[in-house]
Amino acid sequence: MSIPGPKPNFLFGNLLSFFRKPFFQAYQDWYGEYGKTFGYFEGPTPILVTADLDVLYEVFVKQFKTFHARKVWPVQVDPDRDENVHMFFARGERWRRLRSIVNPAFSTSKMRLMTPMINQRIDQMMSVIDNHCTNQTDFDAYGIFQRLTFDTIADCGFGLKTDAMNNPDDECIKHCRGVIADTTKRPFLFMLGFIFPKFHALWIAIYNFLHHITFNPVFWLEDKMREIVRNQKKNKPSRTNLLELMLTSEYDATKDNIDVGEIDMNDKVVKRRLLTNEELVAQCLLFLLAGYETTSTTLAYIFYELAVNPKAQRRLQEENRRAFSRGRRRSRV
Repeated sequence: MSIPGPKPNFLFGNLLSFFRKPFFQAYQDWYGEYGKTFGYFEGPTPILVTADLDVLYEVFVKQFKTFHARKVWPVQVDPDRDENVHMFFARGERWRRLRSIVNPAFSTSKMRLMTPMINQRIDQMMSVIDNHCTNQTDFDAYGIFQRLTFDTIADCGFGLKTDAMNNPDDECIKHCRGVIADTTKRPFLFMLGFIFPKFHALWIAIYNFLHHITFNPVFWLEDKMREIVRNQKKNKPSRTNLLELMLTSEYDATKDNIDVGEIDMNDKVVKRRLLTNEELVAQCLLFLLAGYETTSTTLAYIFYELAVNPKAQRRLQEENRRAFSRGRRRSRV
């Protein structure tokens, strides 16, 4: 196909490159050498990488319905046959069904109901930071952001009253951190999965078996999510949360102004409105891990940039001061 890229090894493809340097560094090096679009091999599997904006627009916007599925990793649930599949792994009709069910939970009106909970968690964080400032003690801003996002998602997502902000050793947040670290602990199993993708069922069976020998935080969190789903089905929560919205939301094409793609409401796949118990567990785990990690990392990067760019920091402070002073004047009126 005349696609430029590094020369692959017969057995490993270009996988050994990622043992010498992280993914992002290898991609940057190949981008500099081969241009915006290049290819490489993960074992026998060809991978196409592009930074061409026209191609990306075509894939993510104009033909998104064709390209919505993500790459299948060597050690993950089967996106077509397994039950505990969330939107990150799902594809095809299953992905359309999950998206049409979950998206209404993120409408503006329903998200607005969660604003008081978010503000309460932010106030708790500010109290902790004030204490550090009063006592003139150093603190890890990234760790505080992790605790903020975890408490917020636990509260808004599942109605859990966690207190990781005041208890950095909270068991749940410790295992959330463990999931991220755990992805690098079994490189040999992942390598076999990349080299011999046809034996996917064997690699996932070995992965599932290993948690009986060594602790795996993913399985601990899955059990915790099952307990939460079970309790919420029995006892209706006093306040709105994401899990409750997933249990009760229905997509109404005439009322919900939400882009769920080209959905045929007579489609038998879309008509299967209810999530199975294992699908609910999988969605909950996805929202917990993805939201906790990505939001805290983004906040950490933003505050780092503000710290090393004092002019931008002062500009933001002035904009906040003007905006909040206007808000106070309106409230007095």
